[in-house]
Amino acid sequence: SHLCNICLVRFLDPANGDYIGPVMVAKESRFAGEYHTQMAYHKNFMRTQDIAASFGRRFNDALDEAEKYFNAASQAFIRGLPRILFIEPMVVELIENGVEKNILIERYLVGDYKKFNSNMGF
Repeated sequence: SHLCNICLVRFLDPANGDYIGPVMVAKESRFAGEYHTQMAYHKNFMRTQDIAASFGRRFNDALDEAEKYFNAASQAFIRGLPRILFIEPMVVELIENGVEKNILIERYLVGDYKKFNSNMGF
């Protein structure tokens, strides 16, 4: 895996110091100190996430379109099928101890998590 140093984070309102937005997960690349290598990794991750999200939207649209070709019972079944949603990641650039870094951040998903692969295959 190319990721390590995973932690939960929150954004702060600069005006009053209150938490704003949802709890997020920050993932620092194991390529610590190599800014351009980190950024290349994050850009590739975000590109593949965007491609996967577009396939998810196409799948969801196909399910919605399919409803009109079936009777009421089948339409209800189709409406009950889960839809595919992808969280939108972001890269935050920061300076820590004089070292410029970039951290991948995405919304924290509450619930039990089951990993189905090792990120290097099954």
